[in-house]
Amino acid sequence: MGKGEERIAVSRSPCSPLSAEAVARADECSQEEDQIAATSLLVSVVKAMIRQEEAVYAYASYRPDDCCTSNGIKEKWRQDICHWTYSVVDHFDLSRETVAISLSLFDRYMAAEGNKCTGETALLTSLTTLFVAVKLNEKKTIHLNTLADLSRRQFTANDIVLWELRVLEALSWKVNPPTHVSFVSHLLQFMPSLHSSVRRDLFELSRYLCELCLCDSHFIDYRPSSVAYASILNVFEHMQTTNASISIEKRKAFTTNLLHLLDLNHNDSEVIAARSRMHAMFASSMDTYAQEGMLLSPSDTAVNNDFVERNDKVSSASASASATKSQHHKLHVQVDCGVSVESHSDGSMSRAKYRHLSPPRTQ
Repeated sequence: MGKGEERIAVSRSPCSPLSAEAVARADECSQEEDQIAATSLLVSVVKAMIRQEEAVYAYASYRPDDCCTSNGIKEKWRQDICHWTYSVVDHFDLSRETVAISLSLFDRYMAAEGNKCTGETALLTSLTTLFVAVKLNEKKTIHLNTLADLSRRQFTANDIVLWELRVLEALSWKVNPPTHVSFVSHLLQFMPSLHSSVRRDLFELSRYLCELCLCDSHFIDYRPSSVAYASILNVFEHMQTTNASISIEKRKAFTTNLLHLLDLNHNDSEVIAARSRMHAMFASSMDTYAQEGMLLSPSDTAVNNDFVERNDKVSSASASASATKSQHHKLHVQVDCGVSVESHSDGSMSRAKYRHLSPPRTQ
């Protein structure tokens, strides 16, 4: 047999018994390497978000008050603006993350101005930051004339355009802040494997708490990562009363991962303070359900889903304006929106006549 024939014979020789095992081990190693790479990328992303909130998007301490003599935004104004903004994005079927971005821009602008404003400028600022947030976060657009209609013609489209430039310059054009819910979404990826329904409920209830916090001016000085972490920990606690509870081992693995990989400590004073405030807010919303006779038995395995799904029956004076919006978990603020809106192929919306989507009173 010649050399060429010998090579052919060798190439056709049967594989050794270990070949299949070797291939399986190689695939396993490849998967492990992919997992390590994915975790490394996730850590880098979250650390970048933390750096952003601590430096790029940090601002001087600012807190609304209710003093009638103070020349600044009142706590009630901000709460009403938050509720009203939720009603607008819900009506136009926009993402509720747009509200978080809008309020972040609003708060940072008020801080940059030393919390000096009138009711008129507070309302104009809220319209402007909503306009900017929609442009940043949505495929749809809200026409400037539509926003002017939302103000009941207190302002023109040109007023909003001119104020937009003023706001952007005050914020040094930094308009992509990390939000509470974006932190929740990323942090939950450090959670050990869970059943898809449990993971979904964990995310939805954490998002619900974050949205409650957004309308509460008490949380203005809190870092979004702290609020997000606190909301997850409180949901862990709440889910212990249901059949969807998460084991102690998995919760411990989660907090250990965040401590070692991100230096986020569940015993941090800000996280603890946020959890305490959330407990009171959550209890208040549960009391509202009890008064309406809507509470389910804690042993009901569907308590989390029903809890969020029924938020459309809660009065706007409580948690109603801040609950989670999703395909099955949706809450509308108690505002009568007698509006007919036509969507165009480019995702924009035509100008409409608004009868009852009135702006908040800031007088």
